[in-house]
Amino acid sequence: MTDDVVDKHPITECLGGRRRPPVVKPHARGEVKQFFAHLYHELDNDHIVDIGAMMAYYAILALFPMLVFVVTLALLVLPGDTLLQGVAMVTRAMPAAPREVITTQVQTLMNQAHAGFAIGTFVFALWGASRGRAR
Repeated sequence: MTDDVVDKHPITECLGGRRRPPVVKPHARGEVKQFFAHLYHELDNDHIVDIGAMMAYYAILALFPMLVFVVTLALLVLPGDTLLQGVAMVTRAMPAAPREVITTQVQTLMNQAHAGFAIGTFVFALWGASRGRAR
C-alpha cells in the first residue's frame, strides 16, 4: 500500500492534531467496470426506474385534464370559429378517423363549455400533477 500513496508525509491539521488521511493514486484499470458497478448499485438503491414510471403515470394522468382545461378556457375567451381553425391546423397531419373524433369532441365541448367546468378540470389536472410530486 505504501507504493500507492502519493503523499508520504501527511500534514497534521492545526485543530485537534489529527493526521490527514493519505491520498491514494487512482487505478487506471477497471475504472469503467467500477463506474458501471457503482451506477448499477446506485440505481438499484434509489429505485430510479420505479420513480420514473410513477412520474410518467402521473404526468399522463395530469395531461388530459390540462388539455381539456386549456380548450375550455380557449372556448370562454376565443370565438368558436377561431378554435375550430386551430383544431383543423393541429389535426391536419392526423389520419381521418382520429381527426373526426377530436373535432367532434371539441364541438361537443364548445356547446357545453362554462367557467365551472374549466375550474374543475384545472383542479383535477393540478391534483394529478401534485400526486407525482408527493411520492
